[in-house]
Amino acid sequence: MSQRRNCAAQESSTDKVGMARTEGFEPPTLGSEDRCSDPLSYRCKARIIRERAAVFRPPVRSRYPDPMTATADSPALAPSSTLMKGKRGLIVGIANDHSYAYFIAERLLRHGAECLFTHLPGEKMERRCRKAIEQLGVTDPWLEPMDAGSDEDLDRVFQKLAAEGTQIDYLVHSIAFADKDWLKEGAFTATPRQVFTQAMD
Repeated sequence: MSQRRNCAAQESSTDKVGMARTEGFEPPTLGSEDRCSDPLSYRCKARIIRERAAVFRPPVRSRYPDPMTATADSPALAPSSTLMKGKRGLIVGIANDHSYAYFIAERLLRHGAECLFTHLPGEKMERRCRKAIEQLGVTDPWLEPMDAGSDEDLDRVFQKLAAEGTQIDYLVHSIAFADKDWLKEGAFTATPRQVFTQAMD
């Protein structure tokens, strides 16, 4: 009973403050299961909702500008930030324009970075990768075939970078592999050790 009187006493002083802080905010309606036959108790619940809503704040905006601008004469997005200006890195993992690496490279380019690329061996994979890179607005890209499962291929790519005097500031490793035959329903739990270790490599 004393708690109800306290709620009633405080309501008149908190309503104006609470509603001022939550101007334009529509407090959620309590479900019928939460309604109480005692209207005083219901008002207390409504006051609690208003007070909780009053502490809501708009989300904090990024310290960096939104880089969603495009040039007038090109579908490629123009850099709108200097966050990565002067930085050069190697992007490993673009197979097509749906790859995670594609969107990572897109963001890096928007912030002024220079990107070098590798693709899986084979003309078909090179063609797909090159097409995706062109969609990023990169013309005449540095593009080399590389099988990440081959130590010889890894050494060859980085030796070529060193021979050209190219220094990289970052590396995007966005590749993965698993034998799809063992990803099928009913086969996954029977994955043999060799297939598992190959996926982990």
